[in-house]
Amino acid sequence: MTSANRLLIFAIILAGVAQVLPVMEIKSTWIGSLLVTTNVLICLLGYRTGRYRLFWLVWGLATLLAFLAFGLSNPLSFVTVGLIIVLGN
Repeated sequence: MTSANRLLIFAIILAGVAQVLPVMEIKSTWIGSLLVTTNVLICLLGYRTGRYRLFWLVWGLATLLAFLAFGLSNPLSFVTVGLIIVLGN
């Protein structure tokens, strides 16, 4: 069974990849869907480990909310959207 610490590191790497791809002008619905699916699977595995359960639950729900409501591939993209809204005014 995978450890929660490794899954946490993998979730952080996925969030970083999702932030870097648009900067490199790589925009694809399929890549975004793959990142969301992988993120949700990591959250499910992390929740099953029993450690950091609240984090895994919140991160998984935030991932689904970000994708369904705004088409974002991870919850950290909320920060980017917020900065654009605040700095754009």
